[in-house]
Amino acid sequence: AFGSNDTISFAPSIVTGATIPGTIMLADSADNTGSLGGTLLITAANLTLDASEWRGSGAGQYAGGVTIMRPPTATNSFGIIRDSAPAGSLLTLKGLSLRHGKAASPLCETQDFFLSAGGGGICIPSANLTLIRSTINGNSAEESGGGISSNTGNVTLHDSIVSGNSARLGGGIFSQAGDVNVGDSTITENLAASAGGGIRSKGTLTVSNSTISHNLANGGGGISIDGNLTLINSTVSSNQAFNAVGGISAGARADRTTVLLHSTVSNNTGRQFFGGVQIGAGSLTINNSILSGNIQPTGSENSLVAGWTGANN
Repeated sequence: AFGSNDTISFAPSIVTGATIPGTIMLADSADNTGSLGGTLLITAANLTLDASEWRGSGAGQYAGGVTIMRPPTATNSFGIIRDSAPAGSLLTLKGLSLRHGKAASPLCETQDFFLSAGGGGICIPSANLTLIRSTINGNSAEESGGGISSNTGNVTLHDSIVSGNSARLGGGIFSQAGDVNVGDSTITENLAASAGGGIRSKGTLTVSNSTISHNLANGGGGISIDGNLTLINSTVSSNQAFNAVGGISAGARADRTTVLLHSTVSNNTGRQFFGGVQIGAGSLTINNSILSGNIQPTGSENSLVAGWTGANN
């Protein structure tokens, strides 16, 4: 078992010596608790899985670092990682790619049904999660967070990619209550049958120096958020909503704060209404940003709360 405050690195024997070099294939097990195969279960507080030395373009390195994946031919549904460590713990992933997880209930044990069938790549009910130079790709969940599903903990991405994941809520990332911080990262080509193709957040979301593009959902193709949103030096583009709000959809919470700074929201499509941005309530500040070139069949491309402030847009 992993111990608290440990750092786990990856020996050449299990990386280059694997059947597919650079890839760790999980067992195709019907047991989704991780004790007999299938999902990798983590219970230790403050654990780092570090594959940084394997990620790159040099000799003996792999573009995605070390890949941990559910076999493409697997017949059982299970996610890649479930972290059951207590609140305040931290799981850090460096130089890893998590692929082809398929989350079904009760992968994440929680009172929230939507989370229990969530987290095809990573399910993290209580602890905090940090990704550094990592990729979450091609995972799915029956309900929430095809790539990452978080309940009360915080999620931080740095120089990472979340792509090609799918779920009902939050195709790429779903957060029930914690903070989500996306920095120098890309959220792309994720799908949500309901809300938040790229990200569905009910807490506070901060996106900086990042791109959210080519995601698809029924509503909020790029971002669907109930809490506070800050977008800095970032681009939300080429996302689509089957119904309304291709770019950013924010609900009707009067206590919410939304800030767009040096950012671009463009070329998003709402197939019914609002191709760009819908901010239903709360305070809104837009400075040095572009909200234009979004597409919808009728009406305005953006719906902004009355009294919003800003300059140089």
